[in-house]
Amino acid sequence: MSRSSAVVDTGFWGTCCRLGIHLYLTRIWPDPVLVPGAVMAEIFRQPAFMTSPAAASWAAWGPLYRDQAEFLNAFLQRTVQPSNPNRSHMTLFHPGERAVIDLAVELHADALIDEQKAHDHAITQGLDALSVPEYLVILLREGILTVTQAVTAFQQLVALGRSPQPFIDWARYQLQAQGGQI
Repeated sequence: MSRSSAVVDTGFWGTCCRLGIHLYLTRIWPDPVLVPGAVMAEIFRQPAFMTSPAAASWAAWGPLYRDQAEFLNAFLQRTVQPSNPNRSHMTLFHPGERAVIDLAVELHADALIDEQKAHDHAITQGLDALSVPEYLVILLREGILTVTQAVTAFQQLVALGRSPQPFIDWARYQLQAQGGQI
């Protein structure tokens, strides 16, 4: 099932990298997944990305964390693409979440957000907002992951403690309905 384009938030990206399921984003969203500069600044811990990615000094970074290295790899493979909203429409949330929602609204794209309040707000804006647990269930339903793989990833997700409990509870129910033993 091909979906519209998607805009990814920092927490969603980092959690998916930890679980190894970021590699499947292009199986759900065939266009490059969009990443606002504010999210890139959060991923790379470089405030210069908020205004200009070129302003950040690549050589000064030193060793990269996994989410950073995976982002660079995805960027080089053109599966993620920097993009900023034309303007900011809200003052709620962190800069990355604001930029994700603003850009998703402008482009009528899916908002990949794993933070409960920002996720819920995106839905009130008429967006399809997806948390990491929801994405995991989509991967199972699309046959990209087997039940065993989805349950293993789900158990790792629970152990990380990053996703809000309502998202976890929903995914647990969905995985059990698909035969997952959790």
